[in-house]
Amino acid sequence: MNVLAISCEYRVWNYAYNNIYIAWASFSRYGKWSHETVDGNGDDVQDYCEEPRRKTAQDVSVLNASVVTPQALQVLNPDEPQGILRGAVKTSNGWVYEIVDRDRSSDGRTTGDVALHLSATSEKRRLSAL
Repeated sequence: MNVLAISCEYRVWNYAYNNIYIAWASFSRYGKWSHETVDGNGDDVQDYCEEPRRKTAQDVSVLNASVVTPQALQVLNPDEPQGILRGAVKTSNGWVYEIVDRDRSSDGRTTGDVALHLSATSEKRRLSAL
């Protein structure tokens, strides 16, 4: 479980071994909890070649890394059966999904195994996955 505190608001990321999704909750300074499932509870499994990216029904619960910046709330997670690293960014219109790595050998990406261990950090407007 990851816990992040930003501006007196706490965000908790969690997954359960008997569930296949990533969820988050926030506790506001006004004492109210809100919960949302980010990924893993989609209508069907999305193939990595298919676009536009969307929420998948694939098991994405094994590992995740999250970052909160003044601009965005972001989560990274591997889609192990497909061997890709997925990313999701919370926007005012909902979540935007993308493949971060292992989908091609151009643009600084790879086609090898990724996200066996995962961590993320941010500095100013830049997110780094480790």
